[in-house]
Parts: sequence; C-alpha cells; structure tokens
Amino acid sequence: MLRTTLVKFLYLLDVYTAEHNAGKPISGSEWRFLHFGPFSPQIASVLEDLSAQHAMLADQRETEDGDKEFVLYSLSDWQRVADLRQLGIPGSIQTRLHADFKRYGKDLPSLLDYVYFRTTPMTDAQPGDVLDFSGCLRIAPEDVRPVQMNKLRPKAIKLARNKLREMITSRKAQERVEQGPYDEAYYAALSILDGDPLVAGFAGRAKLKV
Repeated sequence: MLRTTLVKFLYLLDVYTAEHNAGKPISGSEWRFLHFGPFSPQIASVLEDLSAQHAMLADQRETEDGDKEFVLYSLSDWQRVADLRQLGIPGSIQTRLHADFKRYGKDLPSLLDYVYFRTTPMTDAQPGDVLDFSGCLRIAPEDVRPVQMNKLRPKAIKLARNKLREMITSRKAQERVEQGPYDEAYYAALSILDGDPLVAGFAGRAKLKV
C-alpha cells in the first residue's frame, strides 16, 4: 500500500487500541496534525529503517506522466502474520481493521476523510497540534441507557400502515405510466406537444374514452 495509506492505518491501530486500553495507544508514538492529517515522525522513521533492513519491501515508482514519485510498501509471504492476536492485539480490534481494509484499502480519499473527521484525537485539533488519545474511551454496554419510546395506539399504527400502502400503490402506478408503453399514440402526442400551440377559445364538452 501507499505510504500515506499505511501511516493512516497505523494511526487507526493506535486509536482502536487506545479505546481498548483507557486512552493508551499501542505504539507509544507521538502523532501530530500535519500534512494529510495524523502523522508520526517516529512511525515514518521506523518504516524507513525497516525498508533499509529489507524487513519491508519498498517499491519506488513514478506516475504515468513521470512528474511524481511514490512508494508502495509490501511484505514478503514469510513475513506475514496470519492473526494480529499473535502481536498482542485483541481480536475485536483485528475485526475493525479488517473492515477498514476492505472499505478504505483502495480508497485513499475516503480513508483521509475518516481519519480527519471521525476519529477522536482529531476532534478540535489544529494543524501542528500533538494529538491527544486520552479521550479514546470505549463505551461499555452497561453505560448505555435504553431510551423508552412512547407506545403507539393500535388505531394510529393501522392508519399509518394504510397510508403507507396507499403511497406504495400510487408510486407503483406512477412508475408504470412513466415506463410506457411507448406506442405510436405516445410518440404522436409528443410531436403535438412539441409543435405549435393550440388555438385557444374553444367552448363545449369533450368525452375521453379509455
């Protein structure tokens, strides 16, 4: 994956572990609000060291027009960890990261939007600020109080269902009209509408037979 993508996923790993560990991220690194959102110089330095040691593969590439270089990071098969729990990461966090990989792994703009606007350390942060993970607290089920909804009367429920059924029937009928059939009479009517306006001033009755 791209360096920016990898750094952001490592940031999410710190966010999720902080939520699990009362505000303490797993990496212990300092994150700041810099370019493209959360960034850690320590994490970037570790990536460079791993690449220099060939513990991580760094493929230097250029864009098709050759005006920009970028790096794709990858691991050899023998370096892959089948289960993040082998690294001491809870299974619940592994599940969240897997879902993020599927959702954002090939969609960098959406990933940036997620870490920018929907992670606790970035809330109210200003460019250059050190990000605070102490607010990353997991909500315990016992802390969530159920909201008691007022019960609807059976008569009101029946009335609402009837109205909804009428709306669905009306919508289906409208869709059938909008979808055709497009016969000769239909196209003839269109040509009349597109033609010269009719002469006004007629009086009398007309009978429409369907």
